[in-house]
Amino acid sequence: MATATAFTPVRHADAAGLRRHPAHGCQMRVKFSPLLIAAWLALVLAGVLLLRATPITHDLTQFMPSGATREAQLAVGLLREGPTSRLVLMALEGDADPDLADFSNRFAGRLRTSGLFSQVRNGNTGDPAGLALAFRYRYLLDPATHPAAFSEAQLHQALGQRLAELSGALPLLDRRTLAADPTAAIRSVLQNWAPPQQPARQFGVWFTGDGRSALLLAVTRASGFDPQAQQHAITTIHAAFAAAEPPAGVQLVLSGAPVFTKHARDTIRHDIRTLSIAASLLVGGFLLLVYRSLYLVLLCGLPLLSGFLAGCAAVALLFGGIHGITLVFGLTLLGVAIDYPIHLFSHLEPGGSATLSMRRIWPTLRLGVVTTCIGYLALVFSDFSGLAQLGIFTSCGLLAAAAVTRWLLPAVIARGKPMAAAGAMPARLHTLLRFPRWLSAGLMASAVLALVALPLLSPPVWETDLAALGPLPAAQRELDTRLRAELGAPDVNQLLVVEGADVQAVLQAGERVAAHLDAAVELGLLSGYDLASRYLPSVTTQKRRQNALPEAAEAAERLRGAMQDLPFREQAFEPFLAALEESRRLPMLTLQDVEASLLGTRIQPLLFGSGEGWKALILLSGVISPSEFQNWWRQQRLPAARFLDLKAVSAGLLEQFRNTALGRMLAGLLAIALILSVGLKSSRRGLRTLLPVLVAVGLTAVLLGSLGERLSLFHLVALLLTAGIGIDYSLFFRRRESLTHDRQATLHALLVCAASTVTVFGILATSPISVLRAIGLTVAVGVPLCFLLSLAAARLEANGSPPD
Repeated sequence: MATATAFTPVRHADAAGLRRHPAHGCQMRVKFSPLLIAAWLALVLAGVLLLRATPITHDLTQFMPSGATREAQLAVGLLREGPTSRLVLMALEGDADPDLADFSNRFAGRLRTSGLFSQVRNGNTGDPAGLALAFRYRYLLDPATHPAAFSEAQLHQALGQRLAELSGALPLLDRRTLAADPTAAIRSVLQNWAPPQQPARQFGVWFTGDGRSALLLAVTRASGFDPQAQQHAITTIHAAFAAAEPPAGVQLVLSGAPVFTKHARDTIRHDIRTLSIAASLLVGGFLLLVYRSLYLVLLCGLPLLSGFLAGCAAVALLFGGIHGITLVFGLTLLGVAIDYPIHLFSHLEPGGSATLSMRRIWPTLRLGVVTTCIGYLALVFSDFSGLAQLGIFTSCGLLAAAAVTRWLLPAVIARGKPMAAAGAMPARLHTLLRFPRWLSAGLMASAVLALVALPLLSPPVWETDLAALGPLPAAQRELDTRLRAELGAPDVNQLLVVEGADVQAVLQAGERVAAHLDAAVELGLLSGYDLASRYLPSVTTQKRRQNALPEAAEAAERLRGAMQDLPFREQAFEPFLAALEESRRLPMLTLQDVEASLLGTRIQPLLFGSGEGWKALILLSGVISPSEFQNWWRQQRLPAARFLDLKAVSAGLLEQFRNTALGRMLAGLLAIALILSVGLKSSRRGLRTLLPVLVAVGLTAVLLGSLGERLSLFHLVALLLTAGIGIDYSLFFRRRESLTHDRQATLHALLVCAASTVTVFGILATSPISVLRAIGLTVAVGVPLCFLLSLAAARLEANGSPPD
């Protein structure tokens, strides 16, 4: 006969068993402790108020390290505040006709007047104030401004070209400005400002290549990861679309990081609400079927609510805000913390005290809670803000749920009779679980063999794309790619970052870099680039160009010589001479002068300051081989500019996360082994308790990999959660029990725990949010493995022969 040192299903229910109890709901006398209830209600109210006042963020870079290198630190900063984090891409789907073009202009005008966007562009370059500023400063902005450009020969050539153009299709701007700008300096400036790639243009605005959609882009003033501001910006876009009275059949399509931020928040909110309701109904219905007591089912909500609020409060107080993913992770507490009241309810004795039942199981339950929390506390001491939040949230939440189960629930349950299901269900399932020890050994051996063989046949693949970890569906990512291609938006995966103490330092450094990049374009290493000093030259460059302008008398003499043999009136170009003289006295153009102009809208995404100084971004287009370009760039020896391949850097940071998380998990497992050894007063028992769980967790990972699942940081967190649940099972299977009915109650509790956990996480696995899906799928696969292997290991350790 099996001893009490290991869990062994029994053959019959004895006089102390549960089968003889009537199949009716739990009948109990309820005893309330007013002081304890009042204290709990006060804490719940405080938690709710704190949660309502806590900002919620959705920045995935919080789940990336700050970076050990300067390149990594810059990459994380750019992923948060870079040029694409504020960019909204828009398409007005309809037909290419003047009405749609007119609507594009009306729509863009409303967005510009909203004050929420630093720039709104639709291909219509109408900006009278900005164009006037550019025209006034044309000689200081034109790269072609140098002394030779104003020689008599060059002026004669320029005048000849204008004369030839007058007989042809000379642009209207050039016709109006011919007398003041015979060298077409403003044309040179505008051509220099033109991006390397531009969308197709019809009726004066941007259209897609097939002519079916008008295109716009806008840059929000607020950060792309500020959900409140982005919500307001996106709402404003939709309101402006409706107010501009779109033509019949025209649809607005949006993409870009601000849209993704709003989508992430809305999706997370929707899934939290939907999945919480679905999980609550299914688990509640299941528990109602098992325990046949609505009162007990409602009591299960007390630890869950307490744990969720405690976790949120701890994160809010320590971090000043809570990440949406951390909030989503709180949903998983439903599948873990609910185990605690289930253990209590299944161990209620007929006519006995809930307090005494809790005292009997508390040492085992307490050890399971502590080991789970220890595993998650190992995540706290990392430089990943998001990871630390998960560790704090889970540890505090589970401790609170366990405390409520230990002290509050027994206070409201005085005495009761266990349900018929608590006895009959295990009795029926004993026939399924009464397998011989050789079968247990075979199950363990098969698990170990699969753990070794599956990685060799199908090695797990790690997810290295940060975008794939977000809640954005594949269709939305494809739309974003298509709109970027149509708009000719630069690929910000490869760029150079120039750092300096002030604006002038980074502008001058950018100009030095540009000379090298021109050589790279000639070598075919890239097709083009864009930088702030293209639009706003440094003061040094402006002064050099200003000094290149001839004095008034000399300019007049050269102009007279250039006009020889040309049919222009002698005084025709007096405005040109006046403009040259004015340009010689102009103050230098600064960033403050152009902030509100067309020039400022071009510069704003490429130049920004912070407490650490100023940064200028140089966006690279058409980089054939990032590694080849990086090798070439190193040879240029320009320490002021750093080459960043954001995709490669983010992949490296995710790899760093994986290694760090694995190291933290290993440290947590060592701490768990130590706690188990101390709690069980035997290192051998501690290791035996942990071993089947480790095999189950490892097997879960390799099974997911063999099924084609790309493992991510959220799978690792879920594996740690699975280990915590599995340790609880393993501990209870080995719990010392002297009575048959105690062993039946333990089996009943563990069966209900496993079923409810698989139900909750199975629902999560259906979510379109990659975070929830990863956690749900991992735990739904891992928990049954933990249950079976923990039971098999306990059977192997049992003395005596298996029951018939």
